[in-house]
Amino acid sequence: MDQHENFSDVSQVPSTSFAPVDPNTLEKLDHISSRKDEIAARLLKLEQEKVQLLRLANELDKEFSNVLLDIRTSRGIPNDVGIIIHPQTGEISPNP
Repeated sequence: MDQHENFSDVSQVPSTSFAPVDPNTLEKLDHISSRKDEIAARLLKLEQEKVQLLRLANELDKEFSNVLLDIRTSRGIPNDVGIIIHPQTGEISPNP
């Protein structure tokens, strides 16, 4: 029987297979697990920052839209007419 074969019955596994892992391997496994935990914590922190940035971006988008709405309203430009505002001159032109 191949030593890498999957056993469906644990009673078929030689008892020596369940001997304790050597200290160096155990330390390596612990180190890897610790690093994975550190990475998971960093990812969580990044996701939390991402949520905050998305919320801020959404608020800025709303504010931007409100300013554009005020410009449209004060000049009688309907919402379905696209406009371009030149960033240096403030000139408004229709967006074809």
